[in-house]
Amino acid sequence: MRGGLMGKMQHAETPISQALLPCGVRIVFAPNKLQVGFAGIYICAGARDELPTEYGVAHLVEHMYFKGTARRNGFQVFNRVENIGGDLNAYTTKEETVIHASFVPTYLGRILELLSDILCHASFPEHELERERDVVLEEINSYKDEPSELIIDDFEDLLFADSELGHNILGTAASVRKFKRKHLLSYLQRTYGLERIAIFVTGPYEFKKVFTLAAKYFTEIPYQQSQQNRAFFQKGVMPIEKKVAKRTAQAHCMIGALAPSVRDKRNIAFRLLTEILGGSATTSRLNKRMREKLGLVYTVEATSTTFLDTGYISVYFATSRDELSRCIGIVRDEIAKLRSMRISTSVLNKAKTRCIGQFWLANENIESVILTYVRYLLDDIPYTPTTQLLAAWHNITAEDLLSLANEYLHPDQLVTLLYV
Repeated sequence: MRGGLMGKMQHAETPISQALLPCGVRIVFAPNKLQVGFAGIYICAGARDELPTEYGVAHLVEHMYFKGTARRNGFQVFNRVENIGGDLNAYTTKEETVIHASFVPTYLGRILELLSDILCHASFPEHELERERDVVLEEINSYKDEPSELIIDDFEDLLFADSELGHNILGTAASVRKFKRKHLLSYLQRTYGLERIAIFVTGPYEFKKVFTLAAKYFTEIPYQQSQQNRAFFQKGVMPIEKKVAKRTAQAHCMIGALAPSVRDKRNIAFRLLTEILGGSATTSRLNKRMREKLGLVYTVEATSTTFLDTGYISVYFATSRDELSRCIGIVRDEIAKLRSMRISTSVLNKAKTRCIGQFWLANENIESVILTYVRYLLDDIPYTPTTQLLAAWHNITAEDLLSLANEYLHPDQLVTLLYV
């Protein structure tokens, strides 16, 4: 596959450039004037790409990327970044695996060489796998002490049961214990491919320099064509309520429902609806009623999450067991109001102002911006220019929100998970 600067595309309203490297993967670059460089590898493969016998393997692969290559041991991998005062890390989600580094900009070549070594020559040594398996098992156990974190994973398992989205990213203790090196390699060869990988860089550089260095170090990628075909989520019979016995001081609750996907243009309006219901502001309906007025909870928050083919809204709170039923009733009552009453113009405008303000604050984080751009690029999602996005926020009406609430938040569509 051929590549080069002639194939460069410049985004109309953002300082982001992308081109195809000679090796066949894309390079994405966003300039900034800060004396910090940020670079990494974005792989469009995550937990939802695992087979039922592989639950947890994508996350274990992420850990093992740092445990040695054909030319470096694990200690040397980290030292290559830490010795220049930088930071090397990674994360796995349902749909992606990202390896990233922050560093002083003069070391861009050093970082790209290391990232290439990790992607192309990771050795996944068996003796390191045995040790890292124990680390992941401790990570799994640690969530048992954090019900506010564990309930999110359990809620997704409940909401997306019997689908590729319906299992924990970490896997289970039983699944992690059985993985051998061959299982990691099998997952990689099936799910990774040139079309699912991108290199990203942001820093005080010219794109020509970034492209030249990336082409120098990323010369031969061991993954050519992905064999993975994602089975998109199909809605089935939704559970109504599940109770799980937990020995915790408080009862924990999550109530939610399916929501628009990242591809659905209405997800912007749905985010606004979520903000009004229980967003970060103290004036959100649930926070005002449950905490500020009645003092029933320390925190209550509504969030919306999007995937390629679906999404979901969730409301989380913790309260005393004596007040649990009352709190559930309040959440359901506020959701019912969204379905039956038009949101006032003043409330709508204030919510828009908050969301637009949060958008601009997020836009100051160039790392977040470039990762979003790469995700959209690899998943073939239209990237909306800033002016169009702001216009979309401003054009949302009360009728739009009422329609969305009635489509997605009917009582029969709500799912409740309780830790009691």
